Amino acid sequence: MTDANPYKAAYEREREARKSAEVALEKKSMEIFTALQLLRNQTDELRVQKNDIDERNQQLHATQLQLFQSEKMASLGLMAAGVAHEINNPLSFIKSNFETLRGYIGHYDSLLALYQQADPLIPEAVRMTLRDTRQSLEIDFIQRDLAMLLTESVVGMDRIVEIVNHLQAYNRREYAEKTLAQINQSIETAIKMTKPKYQHRVEFRSHLAEDLPELLCYPNNLTQVFINLLINAAQAIDVGSRKGTVSIRSSVAADHLIVSVTDNGQGLSEEAKDKIFDPFYTTKAIGDGTGLGLSVVYNIMQAHNGTIGVDSEQDKGSIFTLRIPLKAPEDVSPALKRPIS
Repeated sequence: MTDANPYKAAYEREREARKSAEVALEKKSMEIFTALQLLRNQTDELRVQKNDIDERNQQLHATQLQLFQSEKMASLGLMAAGVAHEINNPLSFIKSNFETLRGYIGHYDSLLALYQQADPLIPEAVRMTLRDTRQSLEIDFIQRDLAMLLTESVVGMDRIVEIVNHLQAYNRREYAEKTLAQINQSIETAIKMTKPKYQHRVEFRSHLAEDLPELLCYPNNLTQVFINLLINAAQAIDVGSRKGTVSIRSSVAADHLIVSVTDNGQGLSEEAKDKIFDPFYTTKAIGDGTGLGLSVVYNIMQAHNGTIGVDSEQDKGSIFTLRIPLKAPEDVSPALKRPIS
């Protein structure tokens, strides 16, 4: 019996050692598990921080692009205003002179008509000479062509006037203070001014929300915005296609007033969507657009702390959406709280 005691003692020591090792292993495993859990939590936190940094970087990049665009618009605006001013003065007297010339030519036509009435009273030899001279000088053709030349020249000058007006509007800051206005009234005014020129091939539809809150704004400038967008939409519709549709809609979402202009015209390519608000960029044919209409819109929206976006697909049409922040009535000066006449 005594011979078994050493084995039993060795067995007990081994069991105790194994038990101690198991306890130590379990403790170490728990420490490792805790460390891994902590590392996982730290990894998740780092991932969240990285996502936050990426989002902030994107916001910073967008802000930088917006600032760059604003600076570019401001610089080009100064240039546009200078060019418009220089063109406007000589253009005014040239157009006035052409209108006077049209009157003078009318007097010559009257005189020639009177000579023709006097033909029977003129001796035959003289009458034949006058007739031959009239034919050789192509007087009849000149009379017809001269009237057409004058008309085309005046139309061309009117086109220049339109370009000058756009250039001036591009850099125009409202000369009056902001005032409370009903945007639906500005939209209706814009439709009345735009519809007559395009109604033969475009149907204009309006969906205006009732009881829109008044907006603290520059009403004349916003009317110009709506006119430019409606003209842009109408010109995007092919003349040869079926009658097009241009819709304008107003609504309120959260603390913004929303105005959208939709057309079923040609739509825009991805390249055009990236450049559409750049000054002098146009997708229209020569003579149909100055490339300043949407730049003017962008500039005016900046002055109202608003935004403009475009959703377009080629051959399916475009939607231009304006978002203008509303001004709480209590923040408006009492002088502005008056009916809009």
